[in-house]
Amino acid sequence: LVEIQSLELSKKEKEKLTELASLLYHQKLLNRVLDYLEEEDKKIFLEMLVSESDEKYLLFLHERIENLENIVEVAVLEIEEQISKDLKEFIEN
Repeated sequence: LVEIQSLELSKKEKEKLTELASLLYHQKLLNRVLDYLEEEDKKIFLEMLVSESDEKYLLFLHERIENLENIVEVAVLEIEEQISKDLKEFIEN
């Protein structure tokens, strides 16, 4: 987000780019978590994610995925690095 704010773009363009980067970030993180779940657990998790008002789905993930925190931490770093790289390539072109 800091990189986006430093770009020479209009406020509206920065907002749109920030929104797209955020959506991409969340989608990639969700996909990474889904990679660690069995098919039936994927369905349960996705149903919980869209229907639960609290964060019961986090408890579910902790029950199903060993070392969830480490997996998410590594995924976040990789995703941020990839988005940053993609953004730099986009700016250069």
